[in-house]
Amino acid sequence: TWGSTSDARLKKNIDPMESALEKVMALNPVSFRMKSESSSAPRRIGFIAQEVEQISPELVSTGPNGMKGLSYAMFTPLLTKAIQEQQEVIMEHGTHNMEQDLKISNQAQNVDELQTAVNEKLNLVGASLNEQGSMINDQQSQLSSLASQLSNAQTRLLEAENNLATFETATNDTLSAMLDTENMLTERVLSHEEHIKALEDKLATVTICTEGNPCPSSGGLPDNVVTQDTQGNVTLAGIFKSKKVETEGVVAGSYAVKNDSEAPTTGEGTVVSVKVDANNDGWDDETKVDGKSARVTTDAVSETAKIFVTFEGDPGSRYWVEKIRSADGKLTGEFSVNVSDPVKKDIKFSWWILETK
Repeated sequence: TWGSTSDARLKKNIDPMESALEKVMALNPVSFRMKSESSSAPRRIGFIAQEVEQISPELVSTGPNGMKGLSYAMFTPLLTKAIQEQQEVIMEHGTHNMEQDLKISNQAQNVDELQTAVNEKLNLVGASLNEQGSMINDQQSQLSSLASQLSNAQTRLLEAENNLATFETATNDTLSAMLDTENMLTERVLSHEEHIKALEDKLATVTICTEGNPCPSSGGLPDNVVTQDTQGNVTLAGIFKSKKVETEGVVAGSYAVKNDSEAPTTGEGTVVSVKVDANNDGWDDETKVDGKSARVTTDAVSETAKIFVTFEGDPGSRYWVEKIRSADGKLTGEFSVNVSDPVKKDIKFSWWILETK
């Protein structure tokens, strides 16, 4: 048999089918067994009529007993229409792909050209970056050098401030000591002036006893008589008596200034600058000086001696005086004049020593 009759002469109201692809895609194929079959019976494949009815009611029929059935033969037009639609999509997609491939090919060529141009630009940029990097490294080195110089300058400034504070303290101490000495000398001078005035008053009425003008033989010496014997002893009655007047220096209150060949108390010196220092050890290659100190030899240096120094110019840094001692701590009869930084040129100084009584 040829199956059901399908001659066009027997049909009317013929219309193209509506879209079937969505309906086919919505179908839910399942596998199953009929309830009347045993669990060992082969599984069947097909659809559930109620589900298909929701999608395409014309494929479902309802029997007298209410049971629903499917006309699997009528699935053929539905599937055919869906295949045709799918094929059209494929054809359209193929054409679209060809156009896309052509565009992609053209774009690939453009991308290659663009990549070449980009590579050239990148090479130029890379060279420029390398140059900039080299310049940055140089600048960083310069900054590091400047930072080191700044740190050194700050350190030297701090040292200079500390040296200045020490110098100011030492200067204040020296000025205070000198002021005390001046006050004491002033008091001594005033006291001596009073004694001199009393002596002048005595001498105004003095009687000189000589061979031509002998002193009275009785009644004792008056208070204002000056006598001198053959040994040079001089007596001023009521004032003083002296065997010999000796001058060892200048006595002023509790300080004494002495000058002799072995223990001079005043003098001059020079802090000699470094002229030649080829090995950069801080010492002059010829004179063997460091430009930072000068030694003075005098036996006037004692534990109680006060040593004062005056420079003829600016030494350029803090200075101080130090008594030189041996390894066992004893004074050596020397003292040194020191500056914290080497002098730029030779600089002279004067010194003097006051001995505390």
